This record gives sequence, structure tokens and C-alpha cells, in this order.
Amino acid sequence: MLAVDGLLPHLYPVERKKANWDALGALDCAPERMQLDLRESLPPGIIEDCDYIFHLAAMPGLSLSWQQTKRYIDCNLLATSNLLKACNLSHLKKFFYISTSSVYGRRINGDESSNVSPISPYGVTKLAAEALIAAYSDVTGMPFSIFRPFSVYGPRQRDDMAFHIFIDNLIRNKEIYIFGDGSQSRTNTYVVDLVNGLISGIENAKH
Repeated sequence: MLAVDGLLPHLYPVERKKANWDALGALDCAPERMQLDLRESLPPGIIEDCDYIFHLAAMPGLSLSWQQTKRYIDCNLLATSNLLKACNLSHLKKFFYISTSSVYGRRINGDESSNVSPISPYGVTKLAAEALIAAYSDVTGMPFSIFRPFSVYGPRQRDDMAFHIFIDNLIRNKEIYIFGDGSQSRTNTYVVDLVNGLISGIENAKH
């Protein structure tokens, strides 16, 4: 088992990323870890023995994607292309891509049958990566599945996410700001449920 991360200094402090990275390495069943920036071509042979690949690497966040669009293209689309090129198709059983509900645009409640219409560069780059994977599969026969989780929350969540902001403000006895009239709703995904879903993807993959 191999875990790859670029530990890029964006969105939240890289020191916290490194602390999580070290905690992963301290687990009894710790995977082999390798720090790589997927925006660069992968060294030959790195993932040639992988049965399954879970591609979660991405630059997240809607608002920031308007100011740093090139970074989002590089991290979300170019990185996906580099990872696909490094796959050993004679060994790989399935490629799993973790996309985002942002591909649906303003529709924040729905299922896989909903129309896709992203309204931010972030959503556009994630949907483009989905299309790239599908095109790659069409040419090579690579089996793949795509997950589109809605706003994942739970332990070690980023500081800019709503759950973290609300809880932090409650602890500090600070006011919580609600945008809109308060009647709006949002679908969210608990991190453990997402992990269980990914594990189920392996268990139900066709060999």
C-alpha cells in the first residue's frame, strides 16, 4: 500500500499537513509514504504494482479558484493526466477518482442523475478531470469509477469549512453568521461514510 502526497502549502498550514502525514506513518498498518508533486511526471515504476488507485489529490475550494485558476488547472487536471500516464494497465484492476458535488453547480441536493453545470473554475477542472479519465478509459480499456461527495466533514477538516467555523465560533462564544434567510439546506458527507464507500468500491469492483 502506497500513499502519495505533495504536502503543498495551500489553504491551510503545511505544518498541520505534515503532522497528519506523520500520524499516518505512525499507524500500526501504516502504508509506505512518498512525497510527490503530481503536477510533475511520476518517476517510472512508482505505481506499477498497484491493484487499485484512489485519486484524491486536488486543489479544493470554489472562491479561491477564481483568483488562482491556473493552479487549479495544474493541480486538478494536469496532475490527473500525469497519474493516468503512470498507470500500469496490465496490472491495475480499477481507477477510482474522487470528484466533487461542485460539478452539479448550484444544485446542492441531488444524485448522480442530476445535470452537471459547474459554476466555478474548481468545479470545471474537476469535471474536466472526470472527462479525461473517461476518455483515457475509452482508449485503453482502463476500468474506473467516479465518486462525487458533497462537502466532506469530520476530524481534521480544513479551517475554511462551515462545520469547523461554526464549532470554533461556538467554543469561543462568537457570533455565527448565516447567509441568506436561514431556510436553505446543504447536503454533506461524513468522512467515515466516504471512506466506507471507497472500501465498498474495492469490494464490489469487477475483476
